[in-house]
Amino acid sequence: IARINKDTNEVMEFIHRNIFFALSNSIKFIISIAFVAFLNIRIAIFLLIATPITVYISIYFSKKINTIAKAYREK
Repeated sequence: IARINKDTNEVMEFIHRNIFFALSNSIKFIISIAFVAFLNIRIAIFLLIATPITVYISIYFSKKINTIAKAYREK
């Protein structure tokens, strides 16, 4: 039972850390965009358009690299 409790606590810590990390980064991103919008609205609009595109490209290539790495490890 002690091991189950320890594992449960580790999972909960992992979840809490990741939620905090995601929230803090989201807040930083929103504040950064607001600050850039205050300085120059055109750059802020460009960032709002470019960020999702960059994230999508990053996820796409990350999946490709993981697939290649997995195939390489299996050899």
